[in-house]
Amino acid sequence: MSNDNPYSEARFKTIKDAREWVCTLVDCYNNKHYHSGINFLTPNSRHNGQDEEIMRRRKELYKSARKLDFQRFNKGILNGKLLKSLL
Repeated sequence: MSNDNPYSEARFKTIKDAREWVCTLVDCYNNKHYHSGINFLTPNSRHNGQDEEIMRRRKELYKSARKLDFQRFNKGILNGKLLKSLL
């Protein structure tokens, strides 16, 4: 009778936990984390073509905030240009 089965089961559990952790990390990185290199957009919003709409709404928000409190937002609107390349 072999005693290697508990060790194999423990290894499979570790691999399963590692796979779940990596999937969670990848999901967070692509869907929830805003990247400064692509104007604080998520990679999936950029990949799915939602970036132009997000930047348009962001500019409108900045403009309305500036109208409400000019002293606080007196430096103008942040760079709202989309980067055409992800290189």
